[in-house]
Amino acid sequence: MTLDEYKAKYKLRQMGGFGGYPCANTLLCGNSRRCKAMHDECLPPKPVRDHHSGFRDKNGAILVVFQPYISNNLEEISAVAQAWAASKNLQCRISVEDSWHLPGETVLVEFRNPSPLRKPKKESAKK
Repeated sequence: MTLDEYKAKYKLRQMGGFGGYPCANTLLCGNSRRCKAMHDECLPPKPVRDHHSGFRDKNGAILVVFQPYISNNLEEISAVAQAWAASKNLQCRISVEDSWHLPGETVLVEFRNPSPLRKPKKESAKK
């Protein structure tokens, strides 16, 4: 699969600039300015953390994608990704077929927030 095929298949648009490298805060809070995606706690551990991209789906929801090298390590990648997702209350999808970075040598690991982000309600002025 190519990047363009992946985007077309799932109706995604790639995030640009710094937003192209979102972290857990992006998924949970709607922006990554809080941490600049540089803190280890906001990104999955190795062996998952490699070839990092950010996308928005047709509803505006953010997806974070990593494409680590498989290297006979698919079970560990899957276990680490699932554990990290559970620790952040995120959904995780793993696909060998959807990986576009060196297909056959990498696996796509996709993280999503299962709850849509909601903007906080403004408090009405008390009289």
